[in-house]
Amino acid sequence: MEELTELRAREDLVEETAHRLRLHSFPRLQMSALLALTGAAGFLSSFVLLRLGVDSMALRYPVAVALAYGAFLLLLRIWLDLQRDGWMGFFARGLDGLDGADLIPGDVPFHGHGHGFGGGGKGSSFNLSFDLDESAVLVLLAVLILAVTALGTVLWILWIAPSLLAEVLVDGLLMTALYRRLRQHQPTGWLPGAVRRTCVPALIAAALLSFAGLLLHGAVPGARSLGAAWRAVSAEQAEAR
Repeated sequence: MEELTELRAREDLVEETAHRLRLHSFPRLQMSALLALTGAAGFLSSFVLLRLGVDSMALRYPVAVALAYGAFLLLLRIWLDLQRDGWMGFFARGLDGLDGADLIPGDVPFHGHGHGFGGGGKGSSFNLSFDLDESAVLVLLAVLILAVTALGTVLWILWIAPSLLAEVLVDGLLMTALYRRLRQHQPTGWLPGAVRRTCVPALIAAALLSFAGLLLHGAVPGARSLGAAWRAVSAEQAEAR
């Protein structure tokens, strides 16, 4: 029962911080900027990997996702550092009225509100009832997977942005300050909570992009990129007409 009370106290702090973010800080707008930079990091990673000779899209795309995810976590850390001065006054007022025992559950790790998420080649057996060959259908399917994956991941992260950023603030600023004040060993910080909330969509995105890469290779075996595969099937369709 004591552990549940301690956990509830931390969750209340996260909820209060998320509410304050919604009122004053436009958390989804801030997260949109972080995600735009993350996407740019992913595109740049894929481009560099291609230049380094990683021709397989089924391999290059998930590796680019992993590098972009690392960039996202780094951006969260930079965001936290930029928020430090503005939020420490707010958290300091809260510290004055807090008993450390209300928030530190001994050896029990902290847990926030969990959120989850919730190839064939030309010989594959597509029954086509329209004027596209199977290679074109595979490329279109890959494009659809890429688009839905990117959009779904972005929308999910934007949806949880207020609570995600609030948890980063609480664990990265308030809990660290509290442990220092009590002269106890510092907690693990903001990173485990951020990874717990975002690793599942990142893993799903990596898996789906790898599958899309397999589809593109099956449709146009010599293609090294989505653009090359698209141009190849477009040329085939033009010749067929």
